[in-house]
Amino acid sequence: MLALAVHGPSLSGAWVYDDWNNFDRNQALRTGDWVGLVTRPYYGHDTTYWRPVTSLLMAVGYLAGPLGMHAIAIALHVLTAGVLASIGRRLLGDPRLALCAALLFTLHPLQVESVAWASALPSVPCALFTLLTVRSVSIWSTGEGDRPPWPAAAWLLGALLSKEAGVAAVPLVIAIVFGAGCSRPRMARLAVSGLAILLAVLWFALHVAMAGYRPVLGDDAAWVAGTAHMWFGQIALLLVPWPLTPFRAHPSEIGGPLIDLAVVLALIACIAFACARWRRLAQRWQIAGALTALPLLLAAVTHAAVGPHPLTDRYMYGSLGGFALLVAALIGRRFVLLGALVLAYGGMTVAQVRVWQDDRAFVSHVCRHSPNDASVHVLAGNLALQSGDAAGRTTARREFETALGLWSERTDDFAERQRAAAIAGLAWCDFTDPARAAATLGPSLIERFRRAVNHHRRYVPAWVGLGVALNLNARFDEARMAFETALALDPMCPEAWFNLGRLQLDLGQCDAACESFRAAVRCKPDLEVAHELLARLR
Repeated sequence: MLALAVHGPSLSGAWVYDDWNNFDRNQALRTGDWVGLVTRPYYGHDTTYWRPVTSLLMAVGYLAGPLGMHAIAIALHVLTAGVLASIGRRLLGDPRLALCAALLFTLHPLQVESVAWASALPSVPCALFTLLTVRSVSIWSTGEGDRPPWPAAAWLLGALLSKEAGVAAVPLVIAIVFGAGCSRPRMARLAVSGLAILLAVLWFALHVAMAGYRPVLGDDAAWVAGTAHMWFGQIALLLVPWPLTPFRAHPSEIGGPLIDLAVVLALIACIAFACARWRRLAQRWQIAGALTALPLLLAAVTHAAVGPHPLTDRYMYGSLGGFALLVAALIGRRFVLLGALVLAYGGMTVAQVRVWQDDRAFVSHVCRHSPNDASVHVLAGNLALQSGDAAGRTTARREFETALGLWSERTDDFAERQRAAAIAGLAWCDFTDPARAAATLGPSLIERFRRAVNHHRRYVPAWVGLGVALNLNARFDEARMAFETALALDPMCPEAWFNLGRLQLDLGQCDAACESFRAAVRCKPDLEVAHELLARLR
């Protein structure tokens, strides 16, 4: 009930941030194509993610829109807390401490992103199945029953098929069966460990067959230093969850070579100390410590493949289970102190849930907490531009200009993409401004969109804008090529299909225009203007 009271407001939330692309543009999800959801890459996009369990859960939730998705997230979150309480009763020996650990896990503010943001849902079933795996193996390790822990194999597969982070369950299994609390014969331990590894290998082969593969590990000194910074940055956030924003800078951006070296040596020392002391630790410390550290380490070593903001709450969802057990074990029966911690975290969570209510609340929050991030100002500019009025255009223009002024020295792919987005956004501000219409329909508008394209050749909205500008200037062949380039980059872009249809309609190609409008509607069913044009052409 407490979890529902705290996270319940998310039930009234709308799609936020990436939700619009991840769900409304997922044709398999919208049409109930269950086979496609299981056999195609996650979200139906051109990605290397394959998460069939999560895809099926989302398909069920999508039947009721955002409400259904958020209800499933809350229900799974409560189940995960219940499994953690069960583990806690075995490890801590006191149901009251187990309850406190479950409450800490449930109410920690770093959990809000995974529970209240629909796109972050994969972390929740992945953690649930991982904890079920740990529970099953830990029960077997203490000598209960004669059979191998077959349920753990099913739970491990569930974790792997929910999210790639489920692979952290494999070293967790190995850590438990070779821990001090395991009373099983050595051959039995090896058999259980081998089964876990075999399942991971089979999953990886299926993953590559279904969605392909891309490297997730780096191979240079910067990656090693970044991994160490990430791991300690995540630990710090578990202890002090601030700032609460999905746009945190990578911790390695602070400091220089000497600090990088010190952080790497500190991580190596932590790993060496854990390995040396492992067999001497009680099972409670082994399992709680491994649950905290191993998923974090996996997220840290893959930081280079995550994107510009790898220090994100959803990558810490599972580790918070181990962290809650550690806190409960360390504080012990000082229930006043545990209660104060639960209340403090709960208060932060109540406030943070509101952030994920809608795009306006989300953008306002990230602008306050990440004012020096160009991508945040691009988000704010795009949101303001949607208003369609003069005040919105003024705000949008200011946000896009701010974005251009940031990261002036950076030339990496992400920075170039943000420059392209800001330049294209400014061009759209002028294009939609009635006072500047005469000036912006000329070559200057084409040049601005070309400049955006040149900054990032894969930025689809810039190609769409370039096509619109070329079409308005009667450069039809070039406009068609711009729209086709946009569609080659993103075949599910409704704006590209719609504007290509408008171009074809202007050229008298009615049949081709109908096909383009139908494609636009498939990508975005609520695109009313495409429906209207289709009705006229019929």
